[in-house]
Amino acid sequence: MNTVNKYIKNKTTQVKKSLLSSKVIILTGGEATGKTSILNLLRNSSSNTRSEKLDAWKTKAFGLTSTRLSINTIIIDGIERDCLLLDDSRLEITKLHALMDYLRFKHIRLVLTTTLNPKEFKELIGHKQVKTFVLEHVEDDSKEDKVNTLMNMIAKIENELKSLKYELANV
Repeated sequence: MNTVNKYIKNKTTQVKKSLLSSKVIILTGGEATGKTSILNLLRNSSSNTRSEKLDAWKTKAFGLTSTRLSINTIIIDGIERDCLLLDDSRLEITKLHALMDYLRFKHIRLVLTTTLNPKEFKELIGHKQVKTFVLEHVEDDSKEDKVNTLMNMIAKIENELKSLKYELANV
């Protein structure tokens, strides 16, 4: 398993464990940090997924782009937790507080990915049970190793060609 996969799998495990005690989990970081991969791993590991239809006025009040919420049931150490796995591009951030009130009433946890500063979200949510994971870009060591191996092979081939040219010149 390469470095990137280990990193994402480790962070996914940490996020799952945090679902036991936190109502909101924020995955923040720049581009290509694994936020979406973690959401996908959580989706794939869920034991059940149900769709909850929202009224048009609720959708607008929550600042969502879809009238359907896909609620995933994730089992952690034998305990089931209903979670909404959401990317911040699918909602209007200024209306996050209203969505949080709804989710709290329904006992649904939120895992949210964003590229924004996590402090801004804590103020918007107004909730104490927020866990933040700041993800970093991780390079794949195995790619570097492969490149180095290829460069060495190219150098050997170049040397072999030079020696063949020299032998041909002497014939």
